[in-house]
Amino acid sequence: MANINGGNLTKANTQQVAITPQKKMRNMLTEMLPEIKKAVAATMTPDRFSRIALSLYNGNPEFWKADTTSFLSCLMQSAQCGLEPNTVLGESYLIPYKNKTKGITEVNFQLGYRGVIKMALNTKEYQAIYAHEVYDNDEFSYCYGLNKDLQHKPADMPSGTVTHFYAVYKLKNGGVDFVVWSREKVEKHAIEFSKQYTYKGKVNTSSVWAKNFNSMAKKTVLLDVLKYAPKSVEMATAIDTDYKADTKDEKVSNFNFVDASPIEDFTNETPENVKEDKATTTATIENDTDGSEGPPWEQTNS
Repeated sequence: MANINGGNLTKANTQQVAITPQKKMRNMLTEMLPEIKKAVAATMTPDRFSRIALSLYNGNPEFWKADTTSFLSCLMQSAQCGLEPNTVLGESYLIPYKNKTKGITEVNFQLGYRGVIKMALNTKEYQAIYAHEVYDNDEFSYCYGLNKDLQHKPADMPSGTVTHFYAVYKLKNGGVDFVVWSREKVEKHAIEFSKQYTYKGKVNTSSVWAKNFNSMAKKTVLLDVLKYAPKSVEMATAIDTDYKADTKDEKVSNFNFVDASPIEDFTNETPENVKEDKATTTATIENDTDGSEGPPWEQTNS
């Protein structure tokens, strides 16, 4: 811009303020707060969900590269399901992946098995729903047919290998059902439906299934037992989306758990110097026997 004053041409001082991805996302979440409020309903406060979303976005540079629309779409899907994304609760996950066809990074939504249980309980139809693994030294028996029966007495000190996984639900109207999968059946399922579980005939140790086998197995049997069980529309949609997520391209590494804590102001930061939120911790949850779940993400497709 130029001003003419007494024949002299002078340049006016102009200042351009760069809008970082973090600032842009903060503004967009603020604008979307009314929609988020409608989506989360009574499951959590909109402010908490927005804090989780912003911490998640700020803490992972891979999301900055991703298509903003896909991030917000997955975020709203998690909100509609009443699930907190990428927290230690293990309910749902937003995962960036490289869409090789389009040549861009996008985000996809995946359920955690705890999220499956929470959504089932939110329907108010279930009295109980759970999944367990069975060890070598457990007392375990089951049978199908007209008189289905399942008996499991865990050993005081589980040892050996896991031989079976099962999922059970009991409805408030008295209906009961369960499914049991052998470890071999679960492994066959993983080989068939997970592109990255094996590589050149061997187990890919960096795959999600290899690192979180028990958790992924529990999720598998839960989805199986719920196949014909009562489901809300949101729950059915989330399960369908989760199934389709297995066909995505290469997933990106660098994932973090994020919990809702005070958000730092990134207004004057750039992507190069933004530091990870101190509240975030690297996802390192291991398999265990009490139902804890590691995050379904690694550098390879699950």
